Amino acid sequence: MSRNKPSSEQSGPTTLYGRQVAYDREICISICRKVLLGEDLQTICAKPPMPIGPVFMGWVEDHPEARAIYRSMENFRMDRELGKQLAVLPARPIVAEEQVRENCERGWRADWIERKYVPPDWEKVYPLLGGPPVWSTERIEAYTELLNGFTEMLEPRDMIELMRTKEAADATWELVRVAREKNALPERKYQQRLNVLAEVQRRNRAAETTVAKPATALDHSRGLEAGFPHYRALDVTQSRLIKRRDNALRQIERWRAGLGAKARRLSDKFVAEQALAESYCATQSLTYAEIAGKQHPRSLPSATLPTSRLRSRLRTRPPPTSRPRSRLRRRPLPTSPPRS
Repeated sequence: MSRNKPSSEQSGPTTLYGRQVAYDREICISICRKVLLGEDLQTICAKPPMPIGPVFMGWVEDHPEARAIYRSMENFRMDRELGKQLAVLPARPIVAEEQVRENCERGWRADWIERKYVPPDWEKVYPLLGGPPVWSTERIEAYTELLNGFTEMLEPRDMIELMRTKEAADATWELVRVAREKNALPERKYQQRLNVLAEVQRRNRAAETTVAKPATALDHSRGLEAGFPHYRALDVTQSRLIKRRDNALRQIERWRAGLGAKARRLSDKFVAEQALAESYCATQSLTYAEIAGKQHPRSLPSATLPTSRLRSRLRTRPPPTSRPRSRLRRRPLPTSPPRS
């Protein structure tokens, strides 16, 4: 039975003799929470329906999520000990449990500590992705408020997410504009009809002029009938804008679940390694090692040489022969005597 899946997705029995066998996230979090509260791990595993000790050990060894949850519990325990030594009030175990569960539901590492989000400066992003689609008769403040709402909800962290966030905001802005045009179409057609009647009466020099009256439902129906082709085109545009907005939001979700998550993990790892190297003054020692390697490259072992130099050595090395050549000479073939 595979342990790399939750208990709801595994084939076969999840319990055996009243004990949990298949990996279960909530049970693993519950065990770690009890350990943080001061209970002994062997005592916890001895009580059903908790898994026995070897099964829980197998979870931690084989399942990446269970290992990350257990590591986060150990990290939280060390943080509490450090807080006690420094007379600082540590966080409660319930806070750590909620954070671990939220990270696992998002698909992040269990020990992930979310950074405080800093919203981007859209004035610097506009030259790269295009300006706001705001007409001169529209308010730029309304579009900025809409874009800030999308930014607060989606929290874009890279260029791809910024592009998709702006695309979703632009589609929503244009969607509102098209909806406004659809609602104003019957009234606009009614006003055009009144203007035509007034112009006809002016040309005929009629003594009595038609007094403008509020539009009725019949007048709006006539206006919609007159502008129905344009109304249908606006309706098609509105449907396409809805699809464009939904597609942008869906692309953000796919990016975060796929390549974007990998890129973010790599960048976070690089930032953490750089911070660690700077804090321990390891950057200067690494620089000295690189200078020494450039001056005396042959004095260094092959494990410390750069990867490109190792590859060049492997390319210049002659390939081994498949088998040694035979030292026996071939006998010359007998030749027939010449004919007389």
